[in-house]
Amino acid sequence: MTHDVASPTMPTNQEFTTIDTEKMKLESRYNDTLFHLNILKANDGQAWKSKAGHFRLVHVPTKVSLWTHKKALPEWAFSQQEINGNKNAEERTATWYVDDIVETAGKFSPPSEWR
Repeated sequence: MTHDVASPTMPTNQEFTTIDTEKMKLESRYNDTLFHLNILKANDGQAWKSKAGHFRLVHVPTKVSLWTHKKALPEWAFSQQEINGNKNAEERTATWYVDDIVETAGKFSPPSEWR
């Protein structure tokens, strides 16, 4: 999810974070978890190829694109790679591709009042 809070290393970009499913339900944060998958150079009826098909992941409420850079987060964040929301949703470097497909156990269905 993302919300309009500055990211730790890029104050002009929005922070991205994870949220527990139960907390999301309790705090009514479902809309903050919605993203649009924008497949680049897509043609109707054409299959999307994982490593060859590039996309942008755009947060629905705020219109920022998932983005990263080479600078690691500080030690308090265990020097992890930062991702954040680039307010320039068309930024060329906010482009991704699928490298691996993993199966997940269980699927989340939002409550009917969130649909």
